[in-house]
Amino acid sequence: MSAAPAPIPLTRILVGLDASDHANRALSEAARLAASAGGTVTGLHVYAAALHDRRFRQMEGGLPDRYRVEAELERQRAVHDGLIGRGLGIISDSYHDAAARLCEAAAVPYRRLSLEGKNYRRIVEAVGSGEFDLLVIGARGLGAVPARRSLEQNDEWAVQRRYMSPETMAAVSDDPNVTPPALAAA
Repeated sequence: MSAAPAPIPLTRILVGLDASDHANRALSEAARLAASAGGTVTGLHVYAAALHDRRFRQMEGGLPDRYRVEAELERQRAVHDGLIGRGLGIISDSYHDAAARLCEAAAVPYRRLSLEGKNYRRIVEAVGSGEFDLLVIGARGLGAVPARRSLEQNDEWAVQRRYMSPETMAAVSDDPNVTPPALAAA
C-alpha cells in the first residue's frame, strides 16, 4: 500500500466496520490516508443488542406455559442476553481484529470502538464528538440491496446529518476495488 501525502492533515480517522467489501475498501483507504499523515485509524462497529432483547420479549407469548412463569422468563432473558452479548462481542472483535491487522501492516496505530445502538445514531454521535477529522464509510454495508446504486439510507442520513452531503462526495462505484477520482488524483 503506497502512502501518498494527504492534501490536508487527516490524523484522526473514524472508519465504519462491518466486513462488507465496501467497508473493507473504506478501511484500506483510511489506513492509506492515516499512513500519509502520521495518523490513527479508529474502527467503529455498531451492534444492536437491544433489538434482540425486544424481539425476544415479543416472542415470549408463544412460549409453552412452563416457560412463561415470571421467574423462568427472567432466567431465559438473562441466558438470551448473555448469549447475544457474547455473540455480538465475538463478531465485533473479529471485525476489529481484521482492521487491526491491516493497520499494523500499514504501520498505522489502530483504536477499537464498539457501540450498542442504531448504527446511524452512533455514527452521528461519534462524528459529533469532535474526536475525528474524517469519517470513512463504505457505500453499502452488509445486507445491502444489490440493485441500489447509492449509499444505504442509514449511511446517507448519517452523512447528511453532519458536515457534508453525498453531493460533495465522489461518484461511488459498485466495484469496491475502483478508486474514486478524488483519491486517484491524490
